[in-house]
Amino acid sequence: MLQKFVPVVSLALLFGCGDKDLQQYSLPKDTKGQASGHQHEKGHVHRPFDYDLPANWTDRPSSGMRFGSFYAAGESIDGSLVYLGPEAGDPVSNINRWRGQAGLENLSPEGVMSSLKSLEAPLGTFQWVMLENPGEGNSIMGAMLKLKKGVLFVKLTGPAEALKKEQDGFEKLCMSLRPHTH
Repeated sequence: MLQKFVPVVSLALLFGCGDKDLQQYSLPKDTKGQASGHQHEKGHVHRPFDYDLPANWTDRPSSGMRFGSFYAAGESIDGSLVYLGPEAGDPVSNINRWRGQAGLENLSPEGVMSSLKSLEAPLGTFQWVMLENPGEGNSIMGAMLKLKKGVLFVKLTGPAEALKKEQDGFEKLCMSLRPHTH
């Protein structure tokens, strides 16, 4: 079997892809409207949810999976808003992933569920947690809300003391989230 495979692979490598078939393109990076979603020519921003940042927080360009990115407490706290499909809604997996990001050990499913706090908001009930790193690393204040078509995540990452001071702003942000309107 191997004796038949080697000549085929050798021919493919020898004749498979010449330089004439390769093309390279360079496109300018689109930076318009990245702060809160994708912006079209007329200035309309597309994102799944609208929100209001606390007055002392600073909106910044979003990237990747984030539809919202911001700083709190100067730039010591990184904040994000992410909306994923319904398959991302397992609290145990999400909280343990965040625990790993904060340098903490995983908890049992019971431990995760007992660590969650609830926040009633117009969109529904957020489950949220404060994960304090006991050392010098970042801590996380994160919330998740299961909706019919997906899961909404609100996350702050930074020093534990700074996060504690911004808890009121975190709750106000969660309360302000609403479906995007055109």
